[in-house]
Amino acid sequence: MPGMYGQANPPNPQLGQQRSTIEGIKPFLSFDARDSLILTLSDSTRIGTLFGQANANHEKGLLTAGQVSLYLHKDELEATPGADSTVEAIPLLRRPNDQQELQSRRILFNVESGKGKFEAAEIQVQQGTLQGEAIKNISESVVFIEDGRYSTCPPNHMTYYIRANRLKVVDQEEIFFTNARLFVLDIPYPLPIPFGYIPAGPESRRSGLLQPTFVVQNSSRRGLGLQQVGWFQVFNEYLTGQLSGDVYTSGTYFLQGQAQATVTDKFSSNLTLGYSREQGMEPTDPGFAENVSRRISLTHRQTISPYSSVNAAINFASSNYFQRNSYNIDERASTNSNSRLAYQFRDPDNRFNFNTNLAISQRFQDNATSLTGPSASFSLRSFAPFAPEGGQDGRATGGQESTWRDRFIVTYSNTFNSRFSYQPLDSLSSPDSWTQAVFDPATYRENTGEETTPWQVGLRQNVSLSLGQLLPSQFLQLNGSVNLTEVWVPMTVRKSYNPETGSLETTEVPGFAAGHQGSASLSLNTTLYGLADWKIGSLEGFRHTFKPSIAMSISPDFQDESWGMTRTIETPNGPQTYSIFENSIYPVYASGKQWSLAYNIQNTFETKQVKRDSTGEEKTNVLRLIDQLSLTGSYNLALDSLRLSPLSVRLTSRAVPNISLQASASYRFYSVNELGQPINEWVYRSTGKLLQPTRFRLSASTRIRGGSRGATVESAPYLPYNPSDLSYFNPYEPILEPITPYPLNAPWSVNLSFSYSWIWQNNAPARKTAILNARSIQFQLSDRWNVSTQLGYDFIRKELTPSQFSLNRRMECWNLSMQFNPFGDFTYYFFRLNVDAGQLQNLFQKLPVLNNLERSSSPYGRRF
Repeated sequence: MPGMYGQANPPNPQLGQQRSTIEGIKPFLSFDARDSLILTLSDSTRIGTLFGQANANHEKGLLTAGQVSLYLHKDELEATPGADSTVEAIPLLRRPNDQQELQSRRILFNVESGKGKFEAAEIQVQQGTLQGEAIKNISESVVFIEDGRYSTCPPNHMTYYIRANRLKVVDQEEIFFTNARLFVLDIPYPLPIPFGYIPAGPESRRSGLLQPTFVVQNSSRRGLGLQQVGWFQVFNEYLTGQLSGDVYTSGTYFLQGQAQATVTDKFSSNLTLGYSREQGMEPTDPGFAENVSRRISLTHRQTISPYSSVNAAINFASSNYFQRNSYNIDERASTNSNSRLAYQFRDPDNRFNFNTNLAISQRFQDNATSLTGPSASFSLRSFAPFAPEGGQDGRATGGQESTWRDRFIVTYSNTFNSRFSYQPLDSLSSPDSWTQAVFDPATYRENTGEETTPWQVGLRQNVSLSLGQLLPSQFLQLNGSVNLTEVWVPMTVRKSYNPETGSLETTEVPGFAAGHQGSASLSLNTTLYGLADWKIGSLEGFRHTFKPSIAMSISPDFQDESWGMTRTIETPNGPQTYSIFENSIYPVYASGKQWSLAYNIQNTFETKQVKRDSTGEEKTNVLRLIDQLSLTGSYNLALDSLRLSPLSVRLTSRAVPNISLQASASYRFYSVNELGQPINEWVYRSTGKLLQPTRFRLSASTRIRGGSRGATVESAPYLPYNPSDLSYFNPYEPILEPITPYPLNAPWSVNLSFSYSWIWQNNAPARKTAILNARSIQFQLSDRWNVSTQLGYDFIRKELTPSQFSLNRRMECWNLSMQFNPFGDFTYYFFRLNVDAGQLQNLFQKLPVLNNLERSSSPYGRRF
């Protein structure tokens, strides 16, 4: 047939498919079609037409359509659906490496320049879809659109879109438009947009202005205002910064600066500076007040080497900063501000560790400040000084049996510490007045009324000598140890009795002093097992693990003045002994002679759970009924009275699946006087009880999950008709339609915890607390609905603890969220309906009426 081409020498021929290449066009162009190829040649034109799923591939792009015409004389391609009405026949241009896809009713494409024209085309960009009646692609990165629409919604269901006369798209990210209007549900917004710009997505970090928000809520107090006015700056790939603020016509304003620096595997740092000033509209208004709050926060983590690191968490804030600027429950409930700076170093050979730190704590209630540090601690790895070369930590070498030389272990550590405590007499004094008192003792004495030295420093050293396995027995473990502690301080105290005032006066005495403490102990422990061949249901056999231990500790009488740590003065009530280290950072309270026996009994109860399936096969599982039941106490032989210490009992159990149970209690053996002080009289004689409980605590926690299959609706079960069953003939309510309940199986989870405590009080009712907390409550009602909350209830006060509720609904291109707290002294709500494209959401926030899609009860208009 004249003009037919494509049958000669087809590579890899397939039935019903024509394929050919033409090398006369530069660069190289390849094409194929499932149906046929028709060539029309003349003196001035050369046209090839591909029919049936035609493809034309060029380095500028791939063109697919139902029909593709090749204008070989002018290096152009034309794509149309042709006679094919299927989806595959719609013309589509795909740029190299899937950089861009353009779908249109008709495409004209120049293979030499890479430019194209499109009719009724659709373009997929980074955050949405662009549609236009006429589109011109002047390069691979720039596209012009006439009479176009942009939206992040699906193309066939645009609930909102921006319609503009002209649009320009750069790199499929940035969109410029002129003479535009916003449509919501195909209803045009009254105000036109002369020109606009939609920047790239948030993953492309770029410097620029922040999008401010116009605020009208609570205008009677603050007036009109703008929120989030500022600038975001990208300095480089490691450092970013942001400066933002809120301003109102009343003069109220809020400023915040942030800087973040991150280098992977090296360090990360974040600095935040905040300042807010709240005031009423006019000074003559009733209740006019000015409130200024400040905050500085710095977090820094740096890995200097595999063996050393630095961590810093510095946070200074005014007492009312979080109450006025935060909606976080924990931040609002905070009563102090804590900061810490630490450095850790570990010897590469693991021979020693060295740490330094500095900590500051400030209490908002009375501006009391505590500065701990600079402090440093050093510890050596335990070593065996008499062991043969190569033996360490009590381990023999070469598989030989260990001797006493291997088991004699020495441990050494020391700590240098300093502390500054500041308690102003006037709780309303400036929160930063302590900074002056740190360096000026006169200011410290004036503000606190204290005559003591503001700074306390000292060094404490600890040496431990231990020798294990003194008995050659595999059933008894006998260990001995000696512990020595020495304290060095630059100042001590002296006391004297003033007969004129009838009180003791304390005087600080500068000068180096050393305090000593030490003890020697001998401990014996073993393990016993008890078995019972009982069977209760599926439980077969019980085992009781009994681990008793007893330790004898002896220490000399450090109250003897020959040790140099105590002094005795005469008072009208008789001689009184005191420690000269009372006011030091390490208050070495000299104790009398000690000869005590400490006992500890640990119990574990286990059983074996046996289950059999239908085939008779057994499945055995070891079940711990009680993980630990311990009793601890001591008996001091050196005392002439009150020798028994209180008895402490502790219980932990996970016998109930997925429930962690903990309980602890304390009991005393002796009665107390009217002041609550113990006396040498058994409780049994005064109350008839063997022991008197003084403290009890019970806690239980669990995590519950459900609906793992997701939200499913099940049909009502089929029930056969039974004439004798009269339950079918229920009374009919004509007002209500007959509704069949369908069970809903939705994923949900909750963390439950309950705590109860009871504390004995002298001449007063016991202090009790009973709180049930349900945290991280999550309900996934469907793929798009999510509900979360946290609740708490105090059974003693009979009130709810601070709670939060949040509801989220994810729609096709919208997000609905609501958060509120209906209980407590701080109630609030947030309501927000926003589009899922963050760049367009800023436009909704600025337009009147549409900005009401975000509402809150915030009196301050800020949320961190």
